[in-house]
Amino acid sequence: MPFLTIQETFFLFVATEHCPSGWEYFQGSCYFFSSTSKSWDDSQAHCQQSSANLVNVGSIQENGFISAQINTDGWIGLREVPGDKMNWTDVSTEPVYVNWPVGEPVYEDGQNDCTYFSVSSGAWYTKNCEEILHWVCEKGKT
Repeated sequence: MPFLTIQETFFLFVATEHCPSGWEYFQGSCYFFSSTSKSWDDSQAHCQQSSANLVNVGSIQENGFISAQINTDGWIGLREVPGDKMNWTDVSTEPVYVNWPVGEPVYEDGQNDCTYFSVSSGAWYTKNCEEILHWVCEKGKT
């Protein structure tokens, strides 16, 4: 078996020692990929119980990481706010990086719209927040 460099050893330590069991490390954050389904609000509440939020996808690299990990559609941390806008749950700001396909986001009158990550395309879509989907949590490493 080959020996690891100091840098590789440090990375493995950071990746495994600072994310809770069942969480995955990527670029300074820990991610939880659910195996059950909940509404957007219940998914966010589950994340908050672990001192996390639904994932704030901030780059194409992070989007690719999530795409490689999930095996079903899942909620992310964007939710409709007044004025037909989407804000991230963790910072209450509009996204800088987005991965909407043409025609999205769609704002339906009379319902709360939330964002999910499509397993088939890696793109983001809107859906009624009461729908039941898997979810992805994100938190800083501990």
